[in-house]
Amino acid sequence: MALMLTLVLLFAVAGSVGPLSAVAANSFRLVNLDLTGAEGPLAPARYAQLRSLLLYMDADIIVLHAARGTTGRRAGHVQQLARSMAMYCAYLPAAQEAQTGTAVMSRHRFGDSTTFSPQEEQGALVTAGGIDMRVGARRLTLLVMNAAPVGESGAAEEAVARAVEGIAKLLEARPDGHFVALASFGSEALAQTALEGLTQAGLADALSGSGRQALTFPAARPEQRLDFILTSANLEPAAPRARVLTPQGMARLSRHLPVELTIS
Repeated sequence: MALMLTLVLLFAVAGSVGPLSAVAANSFRLVNLDLTGAEGPLAPARYAQLRSLLLYMDADIIVLHAARGTTGRRAGHVQQLARSMAMYCAYLPAAQEAQTGTAVMSRHRFGDSTTFSPQEEQGALVTAGGIDMRVGARRLTLLVMNAAPVGESGAAEEAVARAVEGIAKLLEARPDGHFVALASFGSEALAQTALEGLTQAGLADALSGSGRQALTFPAARPEQRLDFILTSANLEPAAPRARVLTPQGMARLSRHLPVELTIS
């Protein structure tokens, strides 16, 4: 069943967003993190610990998958987290009225939103969407995707492939656009299906050729690569191009390791 995704923009209310760091004045840093643990999405009691970790990372744009949020007037845990960090927040529910989904937290204001239909089917729950923002003089479109199998693997891969087709159409419609895709998956099969489709659509894998250094799951001892950042060819990543972060105590927050990318 296809669901039309709506971006809910919940802006920080405690004053304006603070000045960017010295690094972000000439470039910007993105972090992609899935908050799925052994017992499901990160527990509300752990969000204070998550805040400390994110403040230490000092990213300009943070994408959190399996985040606890809400589309109503009352702010969910991830919206409260963004507010406490003086960041804007957009929340994309995993399903209609879902209390978990993908959140985009940013020091930069959001612009016009671009949405397309995620798939909620027997084989998988796929959350996918896009949002525009202006970073300095550059107009940037963030593409986010998260997928978890809930049935037969073949059906799940087909659902992911359809979501990738939606992204490919957006890329084709805006050939000169600046795109960054941040994605996380619940299995290697889904991750590989998405990665192949996104690279065929013209996006470049930021961790291509990194070997075992690109593995993200499980956090305590990574053996699989389930988390990605990809970019359009017209964006210039700064050195190091991208890296998987291994902060101390990460396994207590998630089974996934965060991926970081700095773009000049």
